[in-house]
Amino acid sequence: MAIKQNLDSPHAWLIKLIGEEVYSANQENLKTLLSSDAKTAWKKVAALINVTEKELCEKIASNLGYPVASNDDIDTVAISLVPERIARRYLVCPLTCSGKTLTIATATPVNRDMISALGFTSGHNIKISIATPNDIEEWITIGYGKLSRDTVSKSANIHPDSEYGGMNNLESTNTQVSDSVIVQIVNKMIVEAAELNASDIHIEPFVEGGIVRYRVDGLLQRISTLPGVVYAQIMQRIKAVFRLDIGTKLIAQDGSSSLKSGDGRIEMRLSVLPVSGGEKAVIRLITDSSAKSLDNLGIAEQELIKLKDIISYQSGVFLVTGPTGSGKTSTLYAALKELNSFERCLVTIEDPVEYQIDGIAQVNVNQAQGLTFASSLRALLRQDPDVVLVGEIRDEETAEIALKAALTGHFVLSTLHTRDAVTTVPRLLDLGISASILADALAGLSAQRLARGLCQHCASDEAVDSSELEIKYKSIHPSSRLIHPIGCEHCNFTGYQGRLPLLELVSTDSNFADAVRRNEPKEKLKEIAIASGMRTFSVLGKEAIDNGKSSVDEIYRVLGQDIFK
Repeated sequence: MAIKQNLDSPHAWLIKLIGEEVYSANQENLKTLLSSDAKTAWKKVAALINVTEKELCEKIASNLGYPVASNDDIDTVAISLVPERIARRYLVCPLTCSGKTLTIATATPVNRDMISALGFTSGHNIKISIATPNDIEEWITIGYGKLSRDTVSKSANIHPDSEYGGMNNLESTNTQVSDSVIVQIVNKMIVEAAELNASDIHIEPFVEGGIVRYRVDGLLQRISTLPGVVYAQIMQRIKAVFRLDIGTKLIAQDGSSSLKSGDGRIEMRLSVLPVSGGEKAVIRLITDSSAKSLDNLGIAEQELIKLKDIISYQSGVFLVTGPTGSGKTSTLYAALKELNSFERCLVTIEDPVEYQIDGIAQVNVNQAQGLTFASSLRALLRQDPDVVLVGEIRDEETAEIALKAALTGHFVLSTLHTRDAVTTVPRLLDLGISASILADALAGLSAQRLARGLCQHCASDEAVDSSELEIKYKSIHPSSRLIHPIGCEHCNFTGYQGRLPLLELVSTDSNFADAVRRNEPKEKLKEIAIASGMRTFSVLGKEAIDNGKSSVDEIYRVLGQDIFK
């Protein structure tokens, strides 16, 4: 059974329990259910499938693999870790605390925002058990009433054996949270983001506090909101870790740091910018697993073979183009790993150095000291390199030196910002590069985009309510078999997991080089490239859909109207 869900609703998962027949007959009621509070949602679902709420609780627990909660488990140590206002807001009751794990009773077990908020607030890992909304409300009253009767003051609500302690005080704007607590929150935030394979952490002002979001597979996911006192102290802690000026809040600042996690390290780049309401911080995460091999990037086989052939050249220039965040650097680093050997001298010039790779000399550009891409490249060519990676070609001088290096026996890799592969040619000509030099130096061109891949644990081809985009796509490609995102715990209920690179790849043969030499228009260059085997984004997108690797909606998000060409 595959029922299309509104995954923005914390109750969407309940629809999966009611059955296709009930779903089809009650679609209007279910739209109301998705916007209801938890108590109303439970009542409606129980009525639709003709069970009591207790029976629904057991059904949910069995379906999701969680235990059924018991009020015998409630203790004041667990209660003290979560403020009553937070418990009532998310309709959860803390039950027990063991080490760094807090067990809770909840009626919305897949509400990720709730789980993250409790993790931040309590400083503990959250373990879930299921209870009805009515039971939870009753247990909250009993538990916090018991805490009050035991005369445990707000300042004493700290488990003496807990290294986190005092997290319940985060709700008080008059109370400063202890430094150790803030350290744990920041460390946990970074490690959690890395475990989710997030590329960035966004922390910014939001409704008298702050909001935390992770960029996972190219899209931002809201993780938690922070009370004002916590947000301010977290910003101070982050600036201290990255060695920025804590007292300065009116100018942009940048820094770098690293954090040991398990057997590896997480390299981080921080950008802080003053915005309305405070400061916005973005942390770029670079883990040991970020630099993958070409075979593990997920590139389509036809393009992978052609790419390996291009980088096997002894000289020439290979340029990867695309917008920021399209995976250009990851592809070039994977190419470097393919070429890395003791027989070759490999050097990179970057701003900043993204990944550290053994056996490769890496130059970090320093504009303030006059160490630019152009000056570094000019000096580097006197050091007898075999392969050179230039982080980005930004100006005529860098482009000219890179192309001349390619003509004098070096293999040069670099990036550029253009919409597609063949547009790279007129872009370089506009920079003042000679058409004949460009034709002789080019080894290959590639434009790249990243699309989210479907979660292989829950993706389904069973009938669902088709979107307008899917209907339009099927009218053009009626034989295509569409696979749909559903959502499960493996993909954090998004329906997607990991990303799929789409490479529009040109191997510059003699026909293409002659066309460049003749200064042919972009449209003619594209015709020649396609005749020589280049597959356009529209072809690559269709292949990803037909092979069940991604969805129509996702490919449209990445490629726009090109998907229908």
